[in-house]
Amino acid sequence: MNRTGYYIGMTEKELIQGCKENKRLHQEALYRKYSRKLFGICLRYANSEMEAEDTMQEVFIRIFTKIGQYKEGGSFEGWLNRVCVNHAIEVYRRNKRLVFIESYEGDYEESYDTRLLEKLGADEITQLINTMPEGYRMVFNLYAIEGYTHKDIGEIMGISEGTSKSQFSRAKGHLVKLLAKQLNIRKEDSNAGA
Repeated sequence: MNRTGYYIGMTEKELIQGCKENKRLHQEALYRKYSRKLFGICLRYANSEMEAEDTMQEVFIRIFTKIGQYKEGGSFEGWLNRVCVNHAIEVYRRNKRLVFIESYEGDYEESYDTRLLEKLGADEITQLINTMPEGYRMVFNLYAIEGYTHKDIGEIMGISEGTSKSQFSRAKGHLVKLLAKQLNIRKEDSNAGA
């Protein structure tokens, strides 16, 4: 154990067991190990960093109170992510009324050279995603980043599977527009080098 009380070399099993026994040291170790990743998840569903920080604190309280429900043998990190996503969505739904955009400016399925994405860093791409209309952003994050199915998204968000698919398609088109605007390009320019 080092001076901060963080156990070096603690196994995942020991960490989980200590948290199940409400041992403060183990809870702190779990927080240190996973807070950055879970904060990133919260940030995808929040409207500000402050809201994401508040949500993350609530997520850890939920993790510590529900850790007894974790089934050994499954992915612990996957379980943490699921708890985090579910709570972040719950907070979002509690604070806002989600609006799904049904009208859309045409089917924007134009393609750009995927190498254009390399011109943007992960933070810039995340910022672009966060500027999408909220319905698009929620479905895009759940499907493209978290890996939920459209059926699961429909159940989580209280929408039909078809609405989830439609919102995802529209989100992709919207993201292409944002990307084009961010990089100040036109389709002809991106295809010129192809």
